[in-house]
Amino acid sequence: MNTFLKVGSCVLLLQASLGQAFAAPADPFMTEKQVAALATASALEDALEKQCNFSAPPAQLELPETIARALCQNPQTRGAWAKAQAHAPQVGVAKSAYLPSAAASFGYSQQNSSNRYESYPVLDSKTTPKTRSGSLKMSWTIADSGLRSANLEQANALLDAANASHDFTIQNTFLAAAQAYFDAQMASAVLKATREAEHSAQQSLNATEAKYAAGVGALSDTLQVAVALSDARLKRVTAEGELKNAIGALSTAIGLPPYTQLKLPERSDVLPDTSFVKSAEELFTEAREHHPALLAARSEVQAAQARIKATQAEGRPSVTFSAEANDRRQDNYLPAVNIAPTQAAFRDKVMGVQLNIPLFEGFGRGYKERAASSQADIKAGVAVIVG
Repeated sequence: MNTFLKVGSCVLLLQASLGQAFAAPADPFMTEKQVAALATASALEDALEKQCNFSAPPAQLELPETIARALCQNPQTRGAWAKAQAHAPQVGVAKSAYLPSAAASFGYSQQNSSNRYESYPVLDSKTTPKTRSGSLKMSWTIADSGLRSANLEQANALLDAANASHDFTIQNTFLAAAQAYFDAQMASAVLKATREAEHSAQQSLNATEAKYAAGVGALSDTLQVAVALSDARLKRVTAEGELKNAIGALSTAIGLPPYTQLKLPERSDVLPDTSFVKSAEELFTEAREHHPALLAARSEVQAAQARIKATQAEGRPSVTFSAEANDRRQDNYLPAVNIAPTQAAFRDKVMGVQLNIPLFEGFGRGYKERAASSQADIKAGVAVIVG
């Protein structure tokens, strides 16, 4: 067995051992650290197994549990987690373009060859060569007119946008769950008020009817009170329907069937403390600097601008260094006619630098740049609208 076959066996054994040692591919560029904390695979798995392990709804659902259920079980939140997680490997792909690439190939073949000449039997030959071959090839892009840096810039910007979108989705889910919770509480309070109003209207009707029966009340008063009672009953029935709708919306927001029966605590009449509230100008300034929707829009603009640079760099010269070594050994090799077959070895070593200069691509490069520029304008317009 030649040297290349030995190297190939070692590579296969190393790959097998690494595959058993690591269940998931390695992350040498540590791209997962660039992902939002809640979007990492470990955090997601911990949340799903521990923090998101909910039982049946409690007898009285409180707001903190409502928020937790919504964040864990809302499909949009899960989608934002997955999207942020999916963009991290693209940064690693962009960084890997700066490193050389290497490949090895190994082969074995057995051949039966026979040559027969009718008029020249002395030239007849028959061989059964066996060939063992192996090659190692390495290539490394030395210069690419900024293509790799533009691709890396685009990948980083897209990851930043995914992180910001993930944050924005969490905030929206938080807000939607809280809004649904308070809407349900409000509907419950409205129903309680309509029931009290109906009860008061019923008592008024009873008193009015008693006066009319005693001859000290007018019939018109009785009719007016009866109409008021009917109106109170209608409002109570409407409030019951609104409460069911609000409970159904709340159940859906926290990942439960809409027909789930939920009981909420009654709303407090005490107003919350508003001393922490900032002025409108301060809130606007803070939103422009830190709002995730704006951050995502700006990152998408940066990614689109980087894509323009990458498209332009694809049409510029690039320099690649390459090196290759081949080894081929053959048994029963026939070097010439009437010479006994022998064992032969062929070795090649190649090293060079290649300059690639794109000259003409059917005007496709210009249209690609136009398309990338248009996408950048679209993203910039969205950023202006969001901001």
